[in-house]
Amino acid sequence: MQRPRALHVLHVPSTSALLANDKIRLSKPEQVSGYSLHPDGRLTFDRACLKELRPAKIGANLLDGFESHHVEPSEDASPSLQPILDAMLPANREAHHADAHLSPPRLPAAIDVVTFRNNLNKILGTPYNSNSPYVFHVQRRGRTLFLNIQHERDADGVMHPAQAKGAYAGRQYEAIASHGPRGEYCGVFAMLLGSTQLLVGAELDGVDGRGDYVELKTYKLLQTSKDRFSFERYKCLAFWIQSYLVGVGRIRCGFRSADCKLVKEQTFATSQLPAFGAKYWQPNVCLSFAKLVFAWLEDKVPDDTAYEVRYDPRARALSLLALPDAKSFLPTSVGASWPNGPTTS
Repeated sequence: MQRPRALHVLHVPSTSALLANDKIRLSKPEQVSGYSLHPDGRLTFDRACLKELRPAKIGANLLDGFESHHVEPSEDASPSLQPILDAMLPANREAHHADAHLSPPRLPAAIDVVTFRNNLNKILGTPYNSNSPYVFHVQRRGRTLFLNIQHERDADGVMHPAQAKGAYAGRQYEAIASHGPRGEYCGVFAMLLGSTQLLVGAELDGVDGRGDYVELKTYKLLQTSKDRFSFERYKCLAFWIQSYLVGVGRIRCGFRSADCKLVKEQTFATSQLPAFGAKYWQPNVCLSFAKLVFAWLEDKVPDDTAYEVRYDPRARALSLLALPDAKSFLPTSVGASWPNGPTTS
């Protein structure tokens, strides 16, 4: 099926041009709500599914059970923003923070962008992305832009074997490096990127003994200069973006051998990572481009119609396209009163 013609195109500036821009500040992310997604699909506004981290067993086989692993049907191509919207209801915010023994912070007077962290990971990484296309949907309601994740798979829906093993090993590492109830815990964070007020939902791996959030990652053991280049150029950038966006201060990485045995664990401060990758990437390039994207969307997306944003790495450009059915992905009740009014239809 032929793809619709782009309505608007944003060409990605060179990294040197982005670096020449004024420094963009991301304010310290503040958690304003959260929720637990249970295995049976229940959503509760508490930290019931938040894991506690523990040392993983060195030598553990991260592919244990892979051959007999049953691949579940692919997830919905477009996860709903409803959990974030519901988490922002006053009663649900209060329930979450009471469970966490915290006082709910004041909400920003207005919110410009609502999204899952996944979309921001892609946007911030775009200036250094020459290989990986991506897509997300966007819809404006009032002053707020809502960004919705879109998952795209190969035509046959099958993941490459190496990717499948890597994904499985990552999940196994999370399982042996943490303990707690099954399910997912997501935090909802508010922060300012320049003058743009963001509201971001992010799945969190767990907390350490001090109660601080820590991300869990895996990577192959660094044995060659090529390994180190790949780690500093690509992985440190991805780790930094993901953690920095929601104020996670540390990343614990499980390094694995060629046959996916856990060799060692190493903890990195998120603030350290730009120094590791300084030869290859700069934080302000990422933040400056994100500011540019939000200004572009603010200018080009009219009220209450859903659009597709698609990145073509060969063209080094983002395109805004009309969706064939232009179907809204927001509840009709998300309006001027949100987030202080109801969000269910």
